[in-house]
Amino acid sequence: ERGIGWILFSIGAIVLMFYGAWEMGRSWFTDSSIPLWIRLAGGSMVAGGTILMVSIIRERLFLHKNERYKDIQR
Repeated sequence: ERGIGWILFSIGAIVLMFYGAWEMGRSWFTDSSIPLWIRLAGGSMVAGGTILMVSIIRERLFLHKNERYKDIQR
């Protein structure tokens, strides 16, 4: 029952975070009072952070799949 609770809680939190990020990004890039160079710098930071996170996740999955000693018990 706790596992199901954590799964449902996580799904709800993820949906709300993506919605909040979407609304924040939409208002950030459509607000003409913010200078263009600041909007572009913020967008490049988000894009760079996303690329780094995807790279880290892919590396962790690859290393876990090719772990030489994962079947050895201590």
